[in-house]
Amino acid sequence: MFKQLLMGNTGSTAGFHTRAVAFLILLFITTRQLLFTGFPFSMNFLDIGMQLLDPVDLKGHLVDSLFRQHTQPPLFNALVGLVLKIFPDRAVALNVFAFLYAVIGLLLVLGVYALAINLGAGRGWSLAAASIFIFWPPDILEQIFNHPPPEKWLSYDYPIMLLLLSMALFMAIFRNSGKIRWLSGFLVLSVMMVWTRPFFNSLLWFIPTALLAVWASRDHTKGERRTIYAVAILALILSVAPAAKNKVLYGWFTDSTFEGMNIASRTLFLNQASLKEDVLKGVVTPLVLIPRFSEPEVYLRYYGISGTGRGPLLGSVEKSTGSPNWNNFIMIRASREYQANTLALLKSHPLQLIKTTLNGIYIFFGFESHRYLWPLGSKPWGFWNVTFEPVRISDFGSFLNAVVVPVVFAVVFFAVMWLMYRQRRDPLSLFILFALVYTFSVSSLAELGHNNLFRKQVDPMLFAGCALWLTMFFQKRGERN
Repeated sequence: MFKQLLMGNTGSTAGFHTRAVAFLILLFITTRQLLFTGFPFSMNFLDIGMQLLDPVDLKGHLVDSLFRQHTQPPLFNALVGLVLKIFPDRAVALNVFAFLYAVIGLLLVLGVYALAINLGAGRGWSLAAASIFIFWPPDILEQIFNHPPPEKWLSYDYPIMLLLLSMALFMAIFRNSGKIRWLSGFLVLSVMMVWTRPFFNSLLWFIPTALLAVWASRDHTKGERRTIYAVAILALILSVAPAAKNKVLYGWFTDSTFEGMNIASRTLFLNQASLKEDVLKGVVTPLVLIPRFSEPEVYLRYYGISGTGRGPLLGSVEKSTGSPNWNNFIMIRASREYQANTLALLKSHPLQLIKTTLNGIYIFFGFESHRYLWPLGSKPWGFWNVTFEPVRISDFGSFLNAVVVPVVFAVVFFAVMWLMYRQRRDPLSLFILFALVYTFSVSSLAELGHNNLFRKQVDPMLFAGCALWLTMFFQKRGERN
């Protein structure tokens, strides 16, 4: 696959690619051995993570658990469950995951280099972008020279980054070779995105990528176009399957029943006095006074329900690890009520949507989560007993962190987006443009707190785009001189 990404490069250029790949592999291994040994891989997310099912269920009842899970699509839990089944010893499983995530890290680095080359960036700038990405992405500025946390944390962040980058690389190979199988693979990867993280909606994400695949095949033969139509239809059916399953089992067509709790972030700046007034007026139910993502027992008390009789997967309030069982059936009812309340509140307080969106955009371009521009009216998450103060600028360091860095990163983001727009006749550039717009829009409109973590999903594309931008910038300067 990598050779096909660099196909057409012969002679000294091909030799440069060989040396560049060898250098990147050596640099990656060296940094992991010498610089980052103090950051061991952690499986703690298996115990506390909201997205992961109880490890007992993953080991003992994997298929049934995946089928009945309603908070997440099934693919990431399926991966974790298979590893736990094959390697039941936790220490061995930890080493397997550590190796797997290290491989993902290396593939991301090589993928940045290959994507930059295929976009048309110069060899030197492509190599520089991939080299810098070895130290990326930090959660906060102080972690730039530390180990990238996603590579050491059992979560779907790193796999999603690889899937998204792989979609771009598959589109690049299709564009270079014209072989329809790579476009079919592009659609399969799009389904895998949907099946891994609900952020990539089964309709809002998949349908545009399917239309892009159909458009990209417009100059091919009738038979090849029919193949893409058939693959796109089959892939669409697979894409909506988890949401359709939730509709049949739980009466809600959604990729994740956290949906209602997620959009409840749109009203986090409303103070408690205002919320109580709306409750008294009958605009919303008293649930608005309970922080979203509170533990299941909180909602059981709210609804006056005791005893479940629904089995451990849907009935237990805790997992075997002692952490909340977010797949408890009561979360569905509470999430739908949060959704209804949020829509009602936004009708009464429309400016809240502007405030939360602007704050989400600000966090999106930073390196730290939960950077609030205004005082919060309620806790961002019920289970997390942490106080978040509004951003305050007290010295040059805080000004640099809170103002300069987000502004600079925003300029880079929109510069790459504009560059992809100018090259939108190229299916590769058009896909990257869509991925950037989609990530930015969905993050800003549906999240308030972890927006920067959503942005990381497209950081490999930003690095490759920056390599192209710098190449074009210095080429123009050379022409003028």
